[in-house]
Amino acid sequence: MLNRIIYGSVAVLALLTAVASDAALAYKADEHGVLTALVRAGSVIPILFTLVTAVGVVEFLRLLRLLGHRPAGGWSILACAMLMLSPWLCAGGVLGDHPVDVEGLHWQVVWLGAGFLGAVVIHLRRAVTPTAVADLAATVLTIIYLGLLPSFAIQIRSDVNSGYPAVGAWTLLIVLATVFASDIGALYVGKALGRRRLAPSISPGKSVAGFFGGIGASVLAGVLIWWLTAVASSEGEVGTMSERLARLAHEAGLAFRGLDLSQVIVFGIAMSVSSQMGDLFESLVKRSAQVKDSSKLVPGMGGVLDVVDGAVFAVPLAWFLLTRLWHVV
Repeated sequence: MLNRIIYGSVAVLALLTAVASDAALAYKADEHGVLTALVRAGSVIPILFTLVTAVGVVEFLRLLRLLGHRPAGGWSILACAMLMLSPWLCAGGVLGDHPVDVEGLHWQVVWLGAGFLGAVVIHLRRAVTPTAVADLAATVLTIIYLGLLPSFAIQIRSDVNSGYPAVGAWTLLIVLATVFASDIGALYVGKALGRRRLAPSISPGKSVAGFFGGIGASVLAGVLIWWLTAVASSEGEVGTMSERLARLAHEAGLAFRGLDLSQVIVFGIAMSVSSQMGDLFESLVKRSAQVKDSSKLVPGMGGVLDVVDGAVFAVPLAWFLLTRLWHVV
C-alpha cells in the first residue's frame, strides 16, 4: 500500500507537470504558422500520452500472446500512435479539420480503417492456421482499445473552439481527476466496507461497496472542482487575483462552469462507472491470461495499463458529454 501511495503521488505530480508545461507553451505560442498552431493545440500532452499508450500496447500484446494469440505487434503500435496523434495534427492544421467538429473525426475513421486494412494484409501474408481469424481479431481489438478510445483524450486537449489555447489541457486534467478520484474511492471504501463481491470471477478484490464508493468519490471530486473553479473565477473577475492567475482560473474552469449541478453529478457518475468498467475489462484479460498485473513497470501498481485502464474507457464518454451533448467545450 505504501508503494501504491508513493508511486501514485509521483504519477499525479507528473501529470500536473505535463499539463502545466503544455498550457505554458500554448500561452507563449504566437498566432501564425503551422508549428505555432500545433503548440497551441498541444505539445507535451499529445506526445507524452502517445508514448504512454505505446507502452500500454506492448503490455496488452504480451497478455494476448499469453492467451495464445499472435497479434501484429509492430503494426498495432504504429496504428495506435497514428490514432493518438491524429486529433492533435488535425487541430494544428496538418491533417485538416478541427478535431471536435464532426468533420474532424473523419481522420479517426481513416486511421481506424487503415489500421484494419493493414492488419488484414499482415495476417493474410502469414500461413493459414486455426487461430488466424482470432489473431486478426486480437490485432484489431488492440487498435480500437488502445488507439481509438484513448485518442479522445487528445481530442479534449486539442479543442480550440473556446478561443483559449490551453482550456483543453485543464479540461482533460479535470476529467482525469474525476477518474482517479473514482479509483481512490473504490479502493478505500471497498477495503473498509466491502463484503459482497462485484465480479468475483473476474476481479475478486472488487466489491459492490467499492463500486458505489468510487461513484461517490467521483461525484464529490466533480462537484468540488466545479465549485472551486467558479469561486476562483469570480475572485479573478473582481480583481483580487493577479491577471495571470485570473486568466488561469477562468480557463481552468471554463468547461465545468458551463454545467449546472445536476450535470456535474451525472458527469461524475458517468466517469466512475465507465472507468470501473474499463478496469474490469482489463481484469478480464489478465484473469484469462492468468497474470495479476500487465507488467511490473510501476512498483506497487503493476503496469502502465493497470494505471490507465479506467481512463481509456472514460475519456470517449467525457468527450461526448462535454462537446456533443452539453456543448460546453
